[in-house]
Order: sequence, then structure tokens, then C-alpha cells
Amino acid sequence: EVVIQPGGGDTFTAYIPALPGCISRGSTKGETLTLLDCAATECLAFLHRHGQALPPAPPQGRTVTELAAAWAVPDSDLLPFSPADRDTWLRWAAWRREELLAALSQVPAAALDWQPDEKEWSVRRILSHVAYGEWWIARFAVPQSRDPLTRLVATHQEALARLSALTPEELTCTTLHEGEAWTARKVFRRFLEHEREHRGQMEEIMRGMSNEHRI
Repeated sequence: EVVIQPGGGDTFTAYIPALPGCISRGSTKGETLTLLDCAATECLAFLHRHGQALPPAPPQGRTVTELAAAWAVPDSDLLPFSPADRDTWLRWAAWRREELLAALSQVPAAALDWQPDEKEWSVRRILSHVAYGEWWIARFAVPQSRDPLTRLVATHQEALARLSALTPEELTCTTLHEGEAWTARKVFRRFLEHEREHRGQMEEIMRGMSNEHRI
């Protein structure tokens, strides 16, 4: 089965549920499906490289399911997901990351900032986007409350758990993020400052609301 649905902007996205990670994006449905064939070949080669059993070809050939919106959920996403599924997919993710890092190790550092033109992203920006995207996507594995106050408590506890688990080595290291140096002291400082900055913003809004109410 192939699923195709509208993507961001004037694009389409297609993927194969039986081959997790196999996806393509194009400006037309025809282009997207053609690119998906190439992605499927690459995905099958990836599984073969790591000694994984290849999914059998269905006797009826390819079927295409079209979804009407980017947010629509296909039936395949509603199937039960077992601990064995989780372990297999995480193993695939680890192998893909190993292959990506191995390929990037051959790229000169200066080349990471090269852009085909001013509208295109550099490799460095794409990597930053992927890193943020993984964190953003993973959040949805834990049910999120629609109440912002409840979310505020939950995310704060998660952040405190991570910060409290920093090792002595991590507390002394300096991390570079897009050219900006981050020490543990700076992380903790910004952790405390960020809420205070926005608290002032919220207090200003609430004062405005109070003044309008009095008027």
C-alpha cells in the first residue's frame, strides 16, 4: 500500500507503511509516486545491508490510498504497535543514523555551510532542523494535556529531570549550537531567565486587561 496526501505548500507526500522511513515529496502526485519508487529501492537496499528480512511483494501489486488533507490519519497508523515493533523501528533508526554520520564524517566542515543559493538550506541547517524535529515528534508519544498550566508542570518536570541527571563531565563541557557557545552555567541561567522574560510579558498583558476592565 502507498499513502499519498497533501504536504506543506503546493506539494504532495507519499509513503509506504510496510517500509517505515520510506517517503517522498513532490510538486505533483505523479512526481511524488515516481520519487517514492526510488525511495523504496533505497529502503530495501538498506534492509538488505543490515540483514533484515524483506517484506513480501503483495500479489495484487501496488495500491494507492489518497488522503484529503495533510493532517488526515491513514488506517495503517491506527494498527496496534507492540514493544517488538518499537524495538525493530528503533534499531532501524539507529542504523540509519550510523550511516548518516559515517557519510558526514567524509564531508569537510566548511562544506556544511554551503548553500546552492540563498533560498536553499545548508547541510548544517538541515541537521539542526532534523535534530529539533526528532525532539518535537517524540513529544507526542506522551499524551499532552490541552491545558497550558498542566503542560507547564509536565514539561518543567521533564526538563528538571534531564538537567538534574547531567554528569560532572557534562557540567564542565561547552557545546556549540549554530556557532553559539553553551556552557552548563549558561544553560541554567537561560533556564531561569526565559520564564522571567515571558512572565514580564504576561504581567504586562494582564495589567492591560485590568486597566481595560476598570474603564
